[in-house]
Amino acid sequence: MNTSSELTNFQQWCHQIFTCYIFATMGLEMVADRLRPFLNDTRNQSLFIGSGHPDLGNTHSKISMEAAVRNSQKDGSYSSTLAKSLLVFIYTEWDEVFRRDIAAEMGVKVGQVSCDLMGDLRHVRHWIIHNKSRIDGNVSKIKVIEWGLLEGRELSVSSEKFANLIDLINRMNVVIRKAHA
Repeated sequence: MNTSSELTNFQQWCHQIFTCYIFATMGLEMVADRLRPFLNDTRNQSLFIGSGHPDLGNTHSKISMEAAVRNSQKDGSYSSTLAKSLLVFIYTEWDEVFRRDIAAEMGVKVGQVSCDLMGDLRHVRHWIIHNKSRIDGNVSKIKVIEWGLLEGRELSVSSEKFANLIDLINRMNVVIRKAHA
């Protein structure tokens, strides 16, 4: 099925999510660039994040400056964490909102609305939530996403992989299966 206003709504919503991701990762990269000069200091600097005046000691987090820079750089662990969280969000909204809206638009039951890409994303979501981002044997069921996924490896989602997912969403097809008698 290529003509669905609800599918178009889903794709446009995904554009908003991807824009959020890009803006957030741009901010992370700027933070890494601003903190990088402190790495030259030989005193094993720490970064404290808190609220209120620093003398009040209301620290919410403390990490090494080295970890802050490493994790904040392009495709560092912070951007992968954001990407994985947003992929879970995209799948959840697909399954709980947009898939149902497409079914209503087409006058069919939700179970009749199918999409290989969203089936792949369901497995990715499962790995993130239930396997601590460890790819399991269901990798053999992946039909559309081509990220070089290997069973037993940890899933990391780079900006390139996230952009690839959005490209796939922009071209995705939804199939309406016949109702079982």
